[in-house]
Amino acid sequence: MISSGSIPDLTNAMNFLAAGIHGLGPSRFGYACLKRSKRLSPGRVALATDSPGVTALGQTTMAGSLPVTVASNQSAISTTEIDSLAVSGSVTSAAVLFTQDMTGYESVTVQVTSAGTSCTITYETSDDNTNWVSVAGWNPANATSGFYSVTSTTAIMLRFPRAGKFFRARVSTYGSGTVTVVGNANKSPFTGNTAGGVYTSFGSLNVIGPAANGSINTFPVPVGSG
Repeated sequence: MISSGSIPDLTNAMNFLAAGIHGLGPSRFGYACLKRSKRLSPGRVALATDSPGVTALGQTTMAGSLPVTVASNQSAISTTEIDSLAVSGSVTSAAVLFTQDMTGYESVTVQVTSAGTSCTITYETSDDNTNWVSVAGWNPANATSGFYSVTSTTAIMLRFPRAGKFFRARVSTYGSGTVTVVGNANKSPFTGNTAGGVYTSFGSLNVIGPAANGSINTFPVPVGSG
């Protein structure tokens, strides 16, 4: 800030400033001048820019901003992307263990670290976080057989593909003890077990996946007489 007491008038102030920036070159920086501001008290002047294409300090548009050139020997700027999100839950009653918004994630792995006694965990998915349907998870311990299940009653690990916007693990039947699960929502997709397998859902036996050598595996499925 330049006061009128130290510089007699506006003309002298402009000359004073021009002398200070002499040699900068109008083609790159334009020219600067001192302009009396209505917001300032009498006798004070503010720095402004009047040259076309020269932008004053402060936020402005992309077209009105000067480009930033990265140095030729600039090292790479490292970035870190979180590829998984931890999930967990612990209950001592029939309740939801956790609910996870799967936006940005393609699969979820759940490990039951404490199954309780006579407790059943049901795994479900939903698009509206209100209406839920069962979703089948793959047990990596049975990698060759590829068994899937929509529930669990023991300490187990299951991996689920993303089927809806939300995923949850819920204790649907509670006996006693503490039910605890941990897991991760992952950005990597889960495409299922290529070895083929079966899973149970709502009392039905489901056969999925290809069999070895192009043959078809068959399973006896009882059919009710009614």
